[in-house]
Amino acid sequence: MPRFKFGNLIVLDGSGKPAALAPGNVYAESDTTFSDPLPVTDLHGLPQDLVSNTYGLLPEFQVDADRGIVVWKSGDMPPQALLAVEAVVEWAQGAAAAAETSATSAAVSRDAAEEAAKAAAQRGIPAGGLPSQAPIKMGPNDYQVGWGNVVHLVGDQPLRLWGVASSLPPAGSGQEPGDVIFVIGGGA
Repeated sequence: MPRFKFGNLIVLDGSGKPAALAPGNVYAESDTTFSDPLPVTDLHGLPQDLVSNTYGLLPEFQVDADRGIVVWKSGDMPPQALLAVEAVVEWAQGAAAAAETSATSAAVSRDAAEEAAKAAAQRGIPAGGLPSQAPIKMGPNDYQVGWGNVVHLVGDQPLRLWGVASSLPPAGSGQEPGDVIFVIGGGA
């Protein structure tokens, strides 16, 4: 198990103020019952008791811990997680490396999307269009494509949405044979 250095950390009492002259122990993160205190040494490897000073600062100490995190507990004060400086630096470096990898991956994906869009444009799919529009063949030659609204035919008549109303509109309101009118909350 690696040894981590913990230095000049402030511990707090139950009201959130520095815990002055508070004796305590450190425990593994997984020791939620606080039954097995970890052995603590000073920076020279000599056994050390942990007591905060009058400002609530713990002295520098070393402890063997899985991930550079220990939990400090003193009497009935709430437990507090303490982080080793090396662990914070290591995690920060790992996060920076992960962020760089993600940024590189995003750039590669962006470049691929741009290339795909250019290739699609060269094949005749134009840029633009509006929501609900679709690419529509605009001429007899290959790749003559534009954006348009899809029209369904019923027999020889186009089917188009005239509108939505609470009751059927009066004749001569602009509707044509084959129009679809949605009636909401009313009768036909």
